[in-house]
Amino acid sequence: MSAPQIWIGFPLLLSAILFVLRKQTGVVWIIAIASNILFALLAFFLPAGRPVDLGLFLLPIEDSLVVLGRRFILDGGDRQFLGLIFALGAFWFGGGRVVQANRNFVPLGMTVMALLAAALAVEPFLYAALLVEMAVLVSVPILSPPGQPVKQGLFRFLIFQTLAMPFILIAGWAAGAVEANPAAPHLLQQAVVLLALGFAFWLAVFPFYNWMPLLVSQTNPFVASFIVLTLNTLVFLLSLDFLDAFSWLRSSDLLYPALRLVGTLMVVTAGIWTVFQQDLTRVLAYTLIMENGFSLLALSLNNYVGFQIFASMFLARWITIALFSLSLTILAQKTTPDIQGLQGFLYRMPLASLSLLGGLLGMGGAPLLAVFPLRLFLLENLSSASLAYAIWPIIGMACILIFGLRVLVSLVESDQKTRRAEETRSQAFFLTGGLLFVFMLGIFPRWFLPSFQKLLETFAQLK
Repeated sequence: MSAPQIWIGFPLLLSAILFVLRKQTGVVWIIAIASNILFALLAFFLPAGRPVDLGLFLLPIEDSLVVLGRRFILDGGDRQFLGLIFALGAFWFGGGRVVQANRNFVPLGMTVMALLAAALAVEPFLYAALLVEMAVLVSVPILSPPGQPVKQGLFRFLIFQTLAMPFILIAGWAAGAVEANPAAPHLLQQAVVLLALGFAFWLAVFPFYNWMPLLVSQTNPFVASFIVLTLNTLVFLLSLDFLDAFSWLRSSDLLYPALRLVGTLMVVTAGIWTVFQQDLTRVLAYTLIMENGFSLLALSLNNYVGFQIFASMFLARWITIALFSLSLTILAQKTTPDIQGLQGFLYRMPLASLSLLGGLLGMGGAPLLAVFPLRLFLLENLSSASLAYAIWPIIGMACILIFGLRVLVSLVESDQKTRRAEETRSQAFFLTGGLLFVFMLGIFPRWFLPSFQKLLETFAQLK
């Protein structure tokens, strides 16, 4: 038995079984939620590097597995990250049941989760680019179930994500050539340009992010958010692999100022576009873009503190976007997901409305919510490098908060003040759990964030 078999092989096998059983939706949802909780518990409590005592005998658990000449390694530094990812996966799949996601969501979503673990484990790390492309292809029937017309947003998503892969693979070849011949400046320039283009396509970096608002607004917002977040996590892990592997990239004089400039542009432009929106599904997409911008700003600090902030953002991002997209999708089942359509819904669906505000204001960096401590810490470190790079992100965050106030006014504006909660029990359960977690993470960040910071143990050169 090996760790990759547990967190990669078994989820892939389970996804195949669930795909066969996908018409029995109730059974599929229960198995998916229970299995993700089990995988999370195993990741948290199984000891790394030593056998498990089962009483009658010892069960050895190896950290590595060789498949077709490629090594997959999941050591102690990866376990906490996997545990949190699978725990959040249980929430996402449970929420999918609540919002009546299509029946491909659970089995193929499990495949995407397994590919995330595989991308974290594979060596050489460039093979993670192929795993990202596999995850993109698997996500297509999740976003556009068979029998439904394929929308323009999905086409653009597939094109941009696929364009990134050859750039990353060729950049890996060029980067290896730079390591062998560091005195060749043309190779260095080629590697940097190819890397920049590849990651720009993957992460919807300015100005290549026009596909994301289309994708989220033309599909189920909750499902689309899961796919985008999972793929972004894969890509950001790959970016850490590149920084860890190539010393010339870590010591580049142009990399970190470029990351800071691009990250600032993403935060500011996403915030400004949000102010002029009416459709909240597009706003959800812009908050995803903004969060990617903040991750790039954390990387631009070029120190271990910045990498810690970067790793800690994974949890705050996942839970806040999950709450935002879940509440928005629930409200969209009752009305159009725009400011005018939400008028008076605080009285009809109070819990969904409060969760929507919690997710939206949370992504704007409101105090006491999940992302606030990390944003504050990041802005403090950015201000020590340049005050301007701390002020511009604040403007982007302020734009999100202004839009949140517009949504609040719409939610409370109604001629009928009769209070009647229309949420189902399952909706109330997941909304309440998500809202409480967002507040707990914002008030007690030290209870949760160190587990994600352990991810950096895998990247020895970044310490």
